[in-house]
Amino acid sequence: METSIFIAEIIGLAWVIVGLGMLFHIKHMLKITKEFWKHDTCMYLAGVFSLVIGLLMVLSHNVWEGDSWHILLTVVGWSALVKGVILMFSPESLKGLSKKFHTKNGLTVASIVIIALGVYLLNAVEFVRWI
Repeated sequence: METSIFIAEIIGLAWVIVGLGMLFHIKHMLKITKEFWKHDTCMYLAGVFSLVIGLLMVLSHNVWEGDSWHILLTVVGWSALVKGVILMFSPESLKGLSKKFHTKNGLTVASIVIIALGVYLLNAVEFVRWI
C-alpha cells in the first residue's frame, strides 16, 4: 500500500505541475508539440522513457480492485507502457491523435484535465497532511 501512495504522490504532483506549465504557456506547448513529431529521435526516446515508467508502475502497482485511485494508477501504468511501445515501433499512429489536441482549446482542456486528475490523486492519498 505504501508503494501505491508513493506512486500517487509522484504522479499527482507531476500532473499538477505539468498541467499548470501547459496552461500558462499554451503557445510554447503548441510549438514544442509541433516540433516533437518532426524528430524520430525524440519520439523514440520518449517511447523508451514511457515504456520504462509504464513497466515500473505496472510491476510495482498492478491493482484492478479497491479505491478508484488505485485503478487509475494501474490504468496510467498500462497506458504509459502501451504508449511507449507505440512510440518506439509505430509513432505515426499517434500523430493523428496528437493533431486533434494541437490547438489552443485542445491544450487548454488537456491541461485542466491533467491538473484535475493530479489534484484528485493528491486528495485521495491525503497529500495535504505533509504540507
